Amino acid sequence: MRFAAFISYRHSGDARVAAAIQSGLQRLAKPWHKRRALKVFRDQTNLGASPGLWPSIEAALRESQWFVLMASPESAASSWVRQEIDWWLAHRSIEQLIIVVTGGELGWDASRCEFDAERSSALPPNLLGRFKDEPLFVDLRWARSQTQLKLSSERFRASILDIATPLHGKARDDIDAEDLRAHRRSRRLEFGGVAVLAGLSAGLAAIAYFAVGQRNLAVSRIDSALAGRLAAQAGASQDKEPSLVERNTLLAVEAMRRKPSLEAATALRAGMSLLPVPVGRVLHARAPSALLLSNDGSLLAVASEDGSRSLVLVIDTASGAEVLRLPMAAEIAGLSFSATARMLAILPRPQRAERPGPAAQGDIEVWDLERKRLERRLPAEGLVTTIALSPDGRWLATGDELGRAVVRTVASGQSLGSTRHRSPVIRWRSRPFRGRSCRANVTERCASGTWRRVATSLVSAWRPASSGPRRWRATAPGSG
Repeated sequence: MRFAAFISYRHSGDARVAAAIQSGLQRLAKPWHKRRALKVFRDQTNLGASPGLWPSIEAALRESQWFVLMASPESAASSWVRQEIDWWLAHRSIEQLIIVVTGGELGWDASRCEFDAERSSALPPNLLGRFKDEPLFVDLRWARSQTQLKLSSERFRASILDIATPLHGKARDDIDAEDLRAHRRSRRLEFGGVAVLAGLSAGLAAIAYFAVGQRNLAVSRIDSALAGRLAAQAGASQDKEPSLVERNTLLAVEAMRRKPSLEAATALRAGMSLLPVPVGRVLHARAPSALLLSNDGSLLAVASEDGSRSLVLVIDTASGAEVLRLPMAAEIAGLSFSATARMLAILPRPQRAERPGPAAQGDIEVWDLERKRLERRLPAEGLVTTIALSPDGRWLATGDELGRAVVRTVASGQSLGSTRHRSPVIRWRSRPFRGRSCRANVTERCASGTWRRVATSLVSAWRPASSGPRRWRATAPGSG
């Protein structure tokens, strides 16, 4: 048959106990390879939605071998329980009916060999007078007050053993021993499974450790090769390309980060020795319009504008102290130090007229910074765009928008000579030449937009070179 037992009970009083009995019967002495030891019918777990409830219950009764009655006053008054008992008595033997008392009383009258109706409040009326001998029932009246009904409870397990003995068709001790063997076998399988999983986990961990080690080795080799290339590239171009000092230093830093080596450390030290190092910080109240650092780095000239006023500050870079403050009438276009930082030339910006006409430009001022006085005020000839003091501060070179380059003495303002170029003079640059003389390169912008240096001679004859820029030489008076 499909079911080993059919549980008949009243939902309002015995639903929880009935569920515990079903679970206990299905788990007691369960082989490890099966889902349950016995298949037990209970309407709440085995029936689904159906248009006819009784036909479904009748089919389950027909497929059940035993009838388990949960006797109580509630079930005795239930019409469904009575109807199930009537069907069982009509189609099965009363010898296959097990009584489990969950409430009320059962009283057997030995003189009449039947249950006493007045003392048997738990027995449905249709079972009175049906038993020829006193049946052995299972007393579970204590179970209604319990919250945990599991096989781990010795009392509940003993009751389940009493119910399961006729269902299995074996002795009670045999079922108990079989359940213990099944439990031990399950524990061994659990421990074996845990051991297998632990072994697999250990193997996988070893494989993962080896794989990670191989990956790290490959990454280390890649880093070593890349670090070697970076260090070689940084060291090779350090001397050949001084303009790439910062880039080469960064390459050496990355090489040291990836794989420290002597080659990378050497390239890094060489790059660090060539990088500019900040020696001081000077705070200024307004945004500067012109900045100039002396050749020896001792002084910093800062020009700034505040509305209609202009100001030139000369600052000691070592201490940040203000050396000289020079209020100016016009905006500042350029600054120039002598090589010794004793003299400072200040070029005012041309003032564009609102109406059409030539622009006005103030005088060029040359200041003696040691004596803190104005050494000479030289009128600007044309619209001067750039100025440069000679290294010793004795001459001043100017260039204007018309392409004219002029060299004058600071002491008298006398012009030593001039020359004209095709485009405006952009920059003067002077350097020492033969002791008391100087050499200056005049830079102009060509028609193509590129820059070139134009060399002209103001006093002596032209000295064009076979290739490259021309140069001019201004000889100091009395030097021959």
